Amino acid sequence: MVISQMHNIILYEDHLYPELYPLTYLRPVWDLKCGAFSLKQRMEKGVKPAIVHQWTSRERIAFSASPAFGQGPVVLVNGRAFISQKDLSALLKAKGKAAVTGDGFIAALKLDDASGIGKILSSDPDESLLLKLAEGARRISSSAKLFRHLWEVVEHNGPAIEHDAGYFKSSSLPMSKGSYLLGKRSDLKSSAKAVIEPGSVIDTRQGPVIIEAGAVIRPFSRIDGPCYIGPDCLIDGAKLRPGVSAGRGCKLAGEIEATVILDFSNKHHDGFLGHSYLGSWVNLGAQTCNSDLKNNYGNIIVWANDKHIDSGRIKAGCFIGDHSKTAIGTMINTGTVVGIGCNIFGGPVKKYLPSFSWGCSDLFHDHKLEKVLATCRMVMARRKMEMPERDVELMKKIFEATARDRENISGGKQR
Repeated sequence: MVISQMHNIILYEDHLYPELYPLTYLRPVWDLKCGAFSLKQRMEKGVKPAIVHQWTSRERIAFSASPAFGQGPVVLVNGRAFISQKDLSALLKAKGKAAVTGDGFIAALKLDDASGIGKILSSDPDESLLLKLAEGARRISSSAKLFRHLWEVVEHNGPAIEHDAGYFKSSSLPMSKGSYLLGKRSDLKSSAKAVIEPGSVIDTRQGPVIIEAGAVIRPFSRIDGPCYIGPDCLIDGAKLRPGVSAGRGCKLAGEIEATVILDFSNKHHDGFLGHSYLGSWVNLGAQTCNSDLKNNYGNIIVWANDKHIDSGRIKAGCFIGDHSKTAIGTMINTGTVVGIGCNIFGGPVKKYLPSFSWGCSDLFHDHKLEKVLATCRMVMARRKMEMPERDVELMKKIFEATARDRENISGGKQR
């Protein structure tokens, strides 16, 4: 939806961002992808024109941004919120103060103007403060989601792709000879600058398939919708089951199901990956496989923010932070959490590996920070990119903050 009036969008990160570790170590919650877009990108597409502010706690100041306020309404949006275009439209059209609620929480709050907002933004985001601001607001019941855990993002990824498909045009180009489309042509949203080679099968019968510019689909790939393939991806003989999103520049092969993979991560070999969430610059070696279902079909327990949590799901895969790598033949158990900057070989992998872990099975040690950063820079240079200094400083802090966790599994030796 395009609106004529300028809006001030304030994305805020509340105190629950650690529940989404390790994916929120190096990014704010609104940069998590669900569907075709990050939560921030979806808001930017839904509200034009707009000035976007980013409000975080002091300890997360690296992710804040405070451009000057423009004239017009203010919309405060919880950075963990998935708000549909329909619900967002209802909020923006509402007269006076209004709030979109979902999962029992305020997902977004619209105020008539920015008066007094500057003072509020000088403090940390606080739920009680937001509730006070929302007093007297018209409540708009909605289907909004406020993600508390990563498996919830994974679970909603398929429906999010279906929602986001509305932002893409259907492909008008004929399929190349020897490639096949099963389902409606209108549900194939393929850029004219994408390549679908002979021997590939696209199946839109369960949902749309979005293929961005620069992506190459090689034989003998099969892609089942709903699926999102980002710019410059290489799908190299992969079997993509429903519910997969791949960010920019990913290289994928093997079998992948119901999984979100952020920019520049690779699973370029055979092996299974399911019901998982991977950060950026992750590399899974050949025949790396994860389990997403227990033999007894019981609920899967996941380590989240220093405690074990019953996910309430019988399917949950692995959640791997940025810049972590696995070697060939690595076996990953159900509900495994791997921090950032880890180097793993063999298996089975522990259910929780702190950031900067190095090793195999029960033999894990500290991965020296200098070596991790050197590898990060080398990998990024191969894509003609430089490592942001912000990420370097954040990784140094995270290395120190997770030292005790590594001592608990390793004795503190470094490799």
